Amino acid sequence: AGLIWEMVGSQAVHLKPDGSARVPELVEKWETPGDGTQIILHLRKGVNWHNKPPTNGRAFVADDLAFNINRITGKLNPDRAALFQRRSTLPNLDTATATDESTVVVKLTAPHSGFMNGLADFRNNIAPRDFIEKNSADFADATKLVGTGPFTIDSWEISQKALFKAVPNWDQGHPYLDSIL
Repeated sequence: AGLIWEMVGSQAVHLKPDGSARVPELVEKWETPGDGTQIILHLRKGVNWHNKPPTNGRAFVADDLAFNINRITGKLNPDRAALFQRRSTLPNLDTATATDESTVVVKLTAPHSGFMNGLADFRNNIAPRDFIEKNSADFADATKLVGTGPFTIDSWEISQKALFKAVPNWDQGHPYLDSIL
């Protein structure tokens, strides 16, 4: 699933292959003012969800990122927090709040150097809030997945084949392939 999402979606940040640094992706820059219990995330401008339902090509906004951070940690469903197996990758989260269209303020219960690396975990996928919330999150049909990445899934036959099509003008002429079968 992680490899599929790498083609369809994007992460908040990535780790360099040698793990030596974080590389911006959906989050363009971040800052940790004060005592380390707050992280301010600034989104990359000009990022859109795929032009398919339910997002229909709308902009990726701070509310999407804040929602996903809270979703991954089980904060949106605290009575079922044990079901959220990736919650420990974003340690000490108190709240993640969109303060405007391009800024998320993360508050931690105590400083933790691993929080930003948790955002880079390839399993912490950033999905559209409306895809998850509006009962349209149909994970059984891979062609309905909506992301911000370079490809959409045109057809899918589980355990047999899939056709990924490039998103036109995704990133100034990238990806270099029109499709992958």
